[in-house]
Amino acid sequence: MYKNPKYIVDILTSELNIDFNDIFNKLNSFDVYIKERDIKRFLDNKFYEENPDIKVKTDKLNLDITSDIYDNVSNYGDRFVLFLKFDKYRFEPYTLDYFKNYICILKEKCMIIYKIIEGLIDKTIPKYILENLDINLDENGNILMTDILRLTKPFIYNFQKLSDFTTRANKLETYLDFKLSLDRLCKEDINENELYPSNNLQNEDYLLNGEDGYIPYTEKQKTLIKKREEEALQNMCDLVKNLK
Repeated sequence: MYKNPKYIVDILTSELNIDFNDIFNKLNSFDVYIKERDIKRFLDNKFYEENPDIKVKTDKLNLDITSDIYDNVSNYGDRFVLFLKFDKYRFEPYTLDYFKNYICILKEKCMIIYKIIEGLIDKTIPKYILENLDINLDENGNILMTDILRLTKPFIYNFQKLSDFTTRANKLETYLDFKLSLDRLCKEDINENELYPSNNLQNEDYLLNGEDGYIPYTEKQKTLIKKREEEALQNMCDLVKNLK
């Protein structure tokens, strides 16, 4: 069933509770506004607020064993206890970078899908995009309902996740309970890229067709991908045979 592309506006307005014309400005507003110095100041104050027994005066908290906070503690056992107590209030710089990177990826994906939707509505969408995403239009520029859902569902998912991440990233309390360190990732054998969603519009593995945040592949696209994979496998087999 074909629908006027403007029907997409009704869906997004209803689901996101925001006027379609305001969506673009809202997307632009999603960012990390909190500063490193604000987080450090908050953690410092929280440290002394929750540990009134510790009377160490320092302008900047630092976990280095030679820092001022440890100078008055000579016993290494006591230092270790202090380290454990202090670790909760430590600022981990990569945590802030993580939020910035994650928000940037989601923002870019939302912007691209928004532009596609906008192009469908005003009939300026390039033909190659329609072909790449296998979006079907009739002679009047109307779009299949299945394609409307393919576009709106991932947009809504990414928009809401972007909104949630932005709110979380700009709360000082977040950095008290959530910390990410590249050193710890390496020790746990976690690739940094695994922390983030792909910036691709469609999932590279078409078998994971139902994964949230991606435009699902059509059956036609799945068939083409499968055909290319089979051809690549056959070419590899032929190459191995020729080596014998």
